[in-house]
Amino acid sequence: MKNIKSENIIKLMYIVFIIWSVATIVVISKNIESKSAIIIVIGYSVYLFVMVFYLIIKTLMNIRSLKLREIRKRFIKFIVMAVILGGTSCAIDYFFRPEKFDSFRSFSISISLTLGICFFDIAFKKKLN
Repeated sequence: MKNIKSENIIKLMYIVFIIWSVATIVVISKNIESKSAIIIVIGYSVYLFVMVFYLIIKTLMNIRSLKLREIRKRFIKFIVMAVILGGTSCAIDYFFRPEKFDSFRSFSISISLTLGICFFDIAFKKKLN
């Protein structure tokens, strides 16, 4: 019974996230400048931080139940992909925008993207190997 309630609460959180995202997109795209619109956007940003914090905690809890071999495999995949994406991004910036070359920006974006690619599914798995 408790598991069903928690699953329903999580589904409700995702539904609220989707509805609030659409409302915020409408407010921003139509350039609505009222007090309620500002409250919607600020509330959405707070809710977004809560959702991100929840997903990070859930991912860390699920990583604990993974086998060491799986963690090592994901970490090696993370390192390789981060170096490849970062190097590619730096090379593209260097050749196409040499006046705005920023290696920190390139590698920070590649690390963030690689974290999402390598560890995204862990937060949503019910039964881990």
